[in-house]
Amino acid sequence: MTDKPNLRDDLLKQNGTSAEALAGMRDKILAEDQRRVRRMRWLVTRCWALVLVFSIPRAYLKYDCSRFLSDQATQDIGMLLMEYPWILPIIAVAPPALFILAVLLTFSLYMRSRTLTMGQIQTSLIGIEEQLKKMAEKD
Repeated sequence: MTDKPNLRDDLLKQNGTSAEALAGMRDKILAEDQRRVRRMRWLVTRCWALVLVFSIPRAYLKYDCSRFLSDQATQDIGMLLMEYPWILPIIAVAPPALFILAVLLTFSLYMRSRTLTMGQIQTSLIGIEEQLKKMAEKD
């Protein structure tokens, strides 16, 4: 190996940032990315659960699933819908809107987790590079 100084290390020293401070900043960024991915995963699971919760009453009304419930339960649902007329539009609009939102959030989760994975790979490669430098200095 050559004894030429690494350009990246020289530039970092000029900016007043040491390799240890750089590693600390890198770890801080990765930790924040992990928190973002965890929050996004929580949000995606809740959104898909809401899609399921709102799709069940819609399927009940659309396909007349009253044969699966007792007569009293069917009457109670009918009374509820008559008493609160604003429920029907929500049941009609919410599942498709929540489905679109859930798909968008799932795509966003994929992109964020991909970014996190790439950051972790870069961090590992930087660690390997530092080990190779130390081995080269010993020789």
